[in-house]
Amino acid sequence: MRVAHLTPFFPDGGARLARDYARALNRVAGFETRVIAFGPDDAEFRSGGVDIRVLRDEAPAGAATGPFSPRVRAELGGFDLVHVHDALGRFGAYWLATLRGSGAALAGTHRGEAPPVEWMIRGRGVELFDGLVSVSDYARDVMAPGFRGLEAVLP
Repeated sequence: MRVAHLTPFFPDGGARLARDYARALNRVAGFETRVIAFGPDDAEFRSGGVDIRVLRDEAPAGAATGPFSPRVRAELGGFDLVHVHDALGRFGAYWLATLRGSGAALAGTHRGEAPPVEWMIRGRGVELFDGLVSVSDYARDVMAPGFRGLEAVLP
């Protein structure tokens, strides 16, 4: 199974979590992972045994999308699962809506890096994810009370 972790910025705390999740999956037979993040310039390297692809952020300052690159869909081609980090913020809301019809299953994680977008929780936008991964029971309860998809708590 091919799993991509889509995270707003590299390096930062959220990108390290994405890399750590990818590294854990790499240890399980049958998984191929990659972290796709955004930064000031394109880059490709390995960190902690994980392939990292940084795409140049092409969003205008203050854009409602958060970090953006028109190359994301091409980078995600062939992945079975896309794990969107910062899932409840502007970044997650934009990429959830953009990738929902891509054919890949979508999972979300939110660690509180950005304030939640109103419709993601109260408007139940979070329910467009196929699954949620939370860093604690508390984060899970805040992220999606009543979520009916697959979920896991992975500290």
